[in-house]
Amino acid sequence: MSRGGGRFRQASEKTFASARRFRKDQMFLRLLADDRQRTGRGSAQHYPLSLAGTSHEAWEKRMELVTHKKFKNGRLMPWGKGKVVSGAKGTVYLCGNTATSADYDPAGKKGGGFAGDAAAQWREVLGNIKSDLEELGSGLDHLIRLTFFVKGPFPDGGVLSSPNFRLDVLDAFFAEHCPKHCSDNNPPPSEVIGVAALAQADIVIEIVAVAALPD
Repeated sequence: MSRGGGRFRQASEKTFASARRFRKDQMFLRLLADDRQRTGRGSAQHYPLSLAGTSHEAWEKRMELVTHKKFKNGRLMPWGKGKVVSGAKGTVYLCGNTATSADYDPAGKKGGGFAGDAAAQWREVLGNIKSDLEELGSGLDHLIRLTFFVKGPFPDGGVLSSPNFRLDVLDAFFAEHCPKHCSDNNPPPSEVIGVAALAQADIVIEIVAVAALPD
């Protein structure tokens, strides 16, 4: 009786396992069909993942970042409404990046003077962000969010009036390195914050970046 019960349990477990595999395979097939409809790909040879070579688990783990555009009265705003991230291995949070010289010693409160105007500082900071993200396993393509801390003056009282806010430099940088983030394309979510001062007297821009970590 016990041996018969054991055989029954084994058969039941195999049946349940087969049912689970069937459900997962059906889900995988639906994902393939949805992707074919979304991308217009008509042949399995165009897929980086296929039924023959890759499991549904690998398909489900694909990272996807979807930026939703922000509009005001039909006009595209130079920042995104939000970004939905799925399938990422993790998140990269960079420290605030500023343009400082190699002799910068914040503890000793000396050095760090940067020879350059606001545009030069923006280019230096953006280059630092690109390098830091790549060093940590991410990249500009995986940006989630940007925060800009802009030093005054603010002629009309708003941050955007500051000569230190350089959207033109930001767009030129993205046009060269990651065009999808340009303000007239599909920019990432961001915020612009005006400040009276930053860490050093001559620093006029500090940028904080958050990015997804691909698997």
